[in-house]
Amino acid sequence: MKTIAKILTVLLTLQAGCFVPYGNTNISDYATLQKTYIQEKPTSVVMFFEGETIPFKYEKRGLVEVRGNRDANINALLDRLQYQAYNNGADAIIQIKKGFTYRESGLLGDVLVEQKNKDYYESIVFNGIAVKIIFDSTYIKPVYAIPDTGFIKTVRAEDNKSVSEFKSGMLLSFLFTVGLVIYGLTAKAAQNK
Repeated sequence: MKTIAKILTVLLTLQAGCFVPYGNTNISDYATLQKTYIQEKPTSVVMFFEGETIPFKYEKRGLVEVRGNRDANINALLDRLQYQAYNNGADAIIQIKKGFTYRESGLLGDVLVEQKNKDYYESIVFNGIAVKIIFDSTYIKPVYAIPDTGFIKTVRAEDNKSVSEFKSGMLLSFLFTVGLVIYGLTAKAAQNK
């Protein structure tokens, strides 16, 4: 009985993540450069790419970066970049650079059992400096600085989709676990007859 319980425990542990994907979502990071109290969120986050003239004075808030999934949409990545800046009280991102990195994806259960099902791919990366515009007498409001927070809806919808996929994978893992337990109990009962 103890041997069957040990084997069943090992099998359940190994398969727990079999249906849970990893590594194929857009992810973002924010590193604070200057801790500040965010009084209110900005009404827009304007972007300036590397080499563009910055037409205002600013205060640096943090470094922001986003790494795309396998099929990353550039607009979705830039929305996520803006979202990170927005959440940290910045109303502009300057010196935005585009690059590439390698990422890994697969199923968690495969990582525990077989390492051959990992998938490596090239990912688009954007990074920049999140800043707070200083609205002083030298500031001239540019035409493009109209209120726009449409990026929030895009990022939240993408995050909700990722959470749903994770929950679905966990549910499948749970159902598989229940099936293994029932099979083990049935096999044990048949063996005792």
